[in-house]
Amino acid sequence: MNNEFELMKQNVAKRINNLINPPRDALKKPHNRLWIALVAFNLIFFPLDVATGFTVGIVTRWYYGFFVFGAGFGTMIIHEALYSNPYAKFWQKVVSVVGFLTSITITATIGIAAIIVNVLFTGYDQDLYGVIMAGASFLVLFFHGLLIAVYYFADAGILARQKATSALAHHEQLQTVFTMSEQIATRMNALEARLLNAVQRGDGARMNASLKNLTGQDFLDDDGDGIPNYKDPDYNGNGSRPEPVREPVSNPPAGRGQ
Repeated sequence: MNNEFELMKQNVAKRINNLINPPRDALKKPHNRLWIALVAFNLIFFPLDVATGFTVGIVTRWYYGFFVFGAGFGTMIIHEALYSNPYAKFWQKVVSVVGFLTSITITATIGIAAIIVNVLFTGYDQDLYGVIMAGASFLVLFFHGLLIAVYYFADAGILARQKATSALAHHEQLQTVFTMSEQIATRMNALEARLLNAVQRGDGARMNASLKNLTGQDFLDDDGDGIPNYKDPDYNGNGSRPEPVREPVSNPPAGRGQ
């Protein structure tokens, strides 16, 4: 029994020792080498795009070369980063792929065109084709801007935050409206109480005369019949006289000769 126990201890100790210091001939854990592809195509397209932009800048104006670089490698790395976003939805990845392929296409197209123009054309023709290449690069750069804007503004997180912010703003607006309504109601109640006190003191007629002098409106005679509201039997409380009740008129019976 003791021998079996000692053998078990030795086996456990051996396994622990192998975990800490694995043998040299043991199989190593495989590593993903995908990062090599990322570095490789960036290293390939970076000098190509720089050379293309430099060529266009020489043929036309130097700052046109930045349009070429921005439409190519400059936005390509942005689309790479957006594609790697862990929160990106499927269609956002599609947008990034479209932008990435557009960058590669414009780099190849403008690069080949720049070589042809630089070799085959001179003078005015070279300047003309150089401007066309720069203009095409500008349009593609604008298209990249639209893609990135769509990627951003239609993001689920952005939309959720916008909805939450809009809800909070609406809630604050309602609070402001309710607070103002409460303040107006409180002031109207206080004014009504003051007016009632003035009327009870016998100052109602004088206050009405003052208000009529200031505003041109008789507050005690809404229907304008010269009789104060509190004495007018026809006053209905809404500032107008009630419509008179009209008796239905019956047609006279027709004569026998008709």
